[in-house]
Amino acid sequence: MKPIPLAPPRSRARRPLAGPRLALLLALSLCALRRIMSTQQSSSGRLRARQWHEEPLGKDCCARAAACSMREFAAARQRCAKASAAVVYVAQNARQDKNYGRDSRSLLERSLDALHANLLPWSGPADVLVFNEGDFGAQDVAGLSANRSTLFFVRLHPSVWHTPKHLNEADLPTWVDGLSLGIGYRHMMRWYSLFIFEYMERLGYEWLLRLDEDSMILSPISYNLFQFMERGGKEYGFRLQQIEGEQSLGFPEAVAAHMVAEGLEPTFLFEDCDPPDMSGLNSRGARNLSFAGMEVSSVY
Repeated sequence: MKPIPLAPPRSRARRPLAGPRLALLLALSLCALRRIMSTQQSSSGRLRARQWHEEPLGKDCCARAAACSMREFAAARQRCAKASAAVVYVAQNARQDKNYGRDSRSLLERSLDALHANLLPWSGPADVLVFNEGDFGAQDVAGLSANRSTLFFVRLHPSVWHTPKHLNEADLPTWVDGLSLGIGYRHMMRWYSLFIFEYMERLGYEWLLRLDEDSMILSPISYNLFQFMERGGKEYGFRLQQIEGEQSLGFPEAVAAHMVAEGLEPTFLFEDCDPPDMSGLNSRGARNLSFAGMEVSSVY
């Protein structure tokens, strides 16, 4: 099997803060997304998902109407997707989605229009990646890609989109919000919390901006968002905060256990805890959590 071509070496040194950043992302951006999260570990204890490397190469992801696999996009990275920053979606090609009954396809189109009008003229070049379950056909991709030269549709591999072995999907109705938030929604949360960072780093990206299909940038952001983060020494930003309910019960304790195990020291996490220290990082004291419908983050 031929090695996956990677992007050129990054111009800045790798930061030794992957652990703290992961903890902050878990604690601040994922608690508010109303799901039960689980993990899958390799024998080394690190979170890994590399089976996508074994996918056969077929389509040319640089072709405008190509809906490609994760490996095909990796192979095309140096030829037609050369930016150091990426805007990422997980989207459905559905006129009535399973969770909310909304027109996901139309929302995605509106979000892309707003993105290209109000952010990319100043924050480009940036690749726009729409990760999906393979429900975007060639005609769909061609229509959505018109006049959008850096838009790519990437099919998620089962190694990053599956139920962990210790869980049974048949039990979904008994999980928190099991009847309203389906298994695909929970797969998306695992992808955003665990696997996307390894994939994007391997491909050489330095920054990512995550948007949902209903995320609308309604007015111009007339500066380069990624340069603003880089030059200001910032690693993570989010749009707003909300008070979370029972969906997050138990999650602050999981974050606390991870921080203790890894010896991590947070920068501002305790500001949302009562009392503002490790003793307040629990389901009673940590309830003012960020909502990640729009978040920007360093990849590594």
